[in-house]
Amino acid sequence: MPEPYLLVTEGVSLASQDQHARTWAVRLAEMGHQVHLICRTNQADQVLIPATISVHRTSSGMLGIPTLVKILRKLPPDAPAMVFGYRAARDFRLATMGKPRRWLAVLDHAIPHHAFNRWVLQSAERIITPARWEGITVPQTVCPPAVDCPPKVVHFRQKLEISPHPTVLLTVGHWDGLHDAYDVVWAYELLRYGNPTLIPVYAGNGPARGEIEALTRAMGDEDYRARFLDGPTIGESLMADADIVAVTRRSKDGLRTIAEAMWAGKAVIAYDHPGVRLLVRDGENGFIISVGDIPAYARKLHLLATQPSLRQQLGQQARVDIRLLQRTWNPFLQPSAPKSETTTDSISLMKDFS
Repeated sequence: MPEPYLLVTEGVSLASQDQHARTWAVRLAEMGHQVHLICRTNQADQVLIPATISVHRTSSGMLGIPTLVKILRKLPPDAPAMVFGYRAARDFRLATMGKPRRWLAVLDHAIPHHAFNRWVLQSAERIITPARWEGITVPQTVCPPAVDCPPKVVHFRQKLEISPHPTVLLTVGHWDGLHDAYDVVWAYELLRYGNPTLIPVYAGNGPARGEIEALTRAMGDEDYRARFLDGPTIGESLMADADIVAVTRRSKDGLRTIAEAMWAGKAVIAYDHPGVRLLVRDGENGFIISVGDIPAYARKLHLLATQPSLRQQLGQQARVDIRLLQRTWNPFLQPSAPKSETTTDSISLMKDFS
C-alpha cells in the first residue's frame, strides 16, 4: 500500500515554490499516495488543489509553529515530509524537536551557512537544492521536476507569423545578462547561412532582453529572422510549435523547463550543470553542452536542424524517459538504494550531481 506523505510549504499563495509544492502533491496523489498539504492557503488557492489532497492551514510567522505542532499530532507519525523553503524547514524542525520525523528539504536557493541554518538542515534525510551546502553532511541531490500533465499549450507560430515549414529553435531562459544567450546567438550565427529555414525564437524576459535583441539585430543584417516572446511562465508549455529547445537557465527553473520540453517530446540542448544529467543523457534523449563551447553548440544544433529523424528519435526517447522517471521516482529513495524490477531504469538516472 502506498505510504502517506506530508508536504509543508511556507507561503501565503500557491506561487513559485508553493506552486512547486502543489505540483508535487498532485503528482504523488496520481501515484496513489495519501497526501497532506500543509500551507497558508486562502480560499482562492484551495480551488487549485484536487479534492483527493488533504489541506491543512497554518498560521503566519512564528505563530505557525504551535499550529504546525497540532497538525502533525493528527497525522500519521511515520509519514515522511517534503518541506519546501527554508522558513518552512525552520518551523518544521522546531515543531518536531520532541518527535523527529523523516523529512527532506527542497530549497530553491542557497542561504547563509551559519550555525543555526546548519542545525535546521542537519536533521533532514536529504537536501534537494541547486546549490552545495558547505559544512552539512546530509546527502544533497536534485529531484526530477514535477510537470503538470497535460501542460497548457501555447501556440506561437501564427502569432509570430512563422509558417509551418521552417525549423524553429526555441531558446528559453531568464535574461539577467548578455551571457545568458551569448552561446546560442553565436552558434546560430555560425549556421544561419547554411540553414536558411532555421528560425530562432527567444522566449524569456529580464533586464538584458533589450541587449540580446539588439545583438541579434546587429548580427542579422538583411537576413534578420529572430523572434522574441514574453515569458516563459512556469507551468505553461511553449514547446508545441518548437522543433529544437535550447535551455539557458542553470537553476531549478531550468530543470523544470527541460522536463517540460522532454514531456512534449522535443529534442533538448542544455548546459551541463548540477541536476541536468538526472534528466538528459547526452546523445540519447538530448544534448549537453559546456558553457562557452560555441563550436560544440553549433555542431549539435546543426545536427538537429538538418536531421529531422534525429530530432524525432531524441524527442521520443525523452518523452519515454521523463514519464518513467516521474512515475517511479520516490523522493525518499537514496541514490545508493538497491535496484528493483520496477525502478531500475529510474534509479540508474538518479545520481548526486551537486
